[in-house]
Amino acid sequence: MDDPLQYLFNKSYFHIVKQGKPSVKQVPGAIDLCVYKSEEGCGCAASPFIETYYPEMETLTFAQLTHRFTICLDPIAVDNLSLVMELQWAHDKAAHQSKETFVPSYKARMVQLALKWGLSIPNGT
Repeated sequence: MDDPLQYLFNKSYFHIVKQGKPSVKQVPGAIDLCVYKSEEGCGCAASPFIETYYPEMETLTFAQLTHRFTICLDPIAVDNLSLVMELQWAHDKAAHQSKETFVPSYKARMVQLALKWGLSIPNGT
């Protein structure tokens, strides 16, 4: 692997675009809650880096996961926590749009992240 940041970016990007919808938990009377793994089986932008999932992870930030569940995570993601947290941001912000605009909104946010981090949007999307 040449660039670990581009690897993380691509893996998360392809995961979300292929999935086509956000990973959320419906909360009656409130905004949907973004989760690592939804009841529908969807995963958030950080879920590709969770190699072994436990439901108790849902109450923790990814930064907290790096301390409590390190062995369950992709070591490249652990070493590049700042980028992973921004990948989550792109998913979470887009998830609070309508379901119809989720993917375009997510892609627009990923373009912003690519520019910020000096990365490129992967081909074939």
